[in-house]
Amino acid sequence: MNRRVSRTRYIGTRIKVDNKGGSAAEDWKATLIIEETELRVGWMMRKEDGTVIINAHDVEYLDLCAIREGGTDRIFTNERGYGDYVDTPSRLGAGTINANLKVSAKNASKV
Repeated sequence: MNRRVSRTRYIGTRIKVDNKGGSAAEDWKATLIIEETELRVGWMMRKEDGTVIINAHDVEYLDLCAIREGGTDRIFTNERGYGDYVDTPSRLGAGTINANLKVSAKNASKV
């Protein structure tokens, strides 16, 4: 069976996480909190499983969400990234979203 591949352009939103501490922060993870729902967010590195180690005085980036170019179709990553197909990630909907982003590490305080 031949599968037709079509591509859609998305504009991504990334959050910079800066470890200003004097040691590596282990098992960083990020959670998007919308009302009573907590959703894990993926790191920019595609092969990671949802947690990363950030060395002292170094940065990593969260791929928070992406919006379809010219539209309102907004999706967010999960611990496996955006996925291979458009229907793999979760959808956030259009408009303003009142949410908090919690970033934490095993050996660091929440930021």
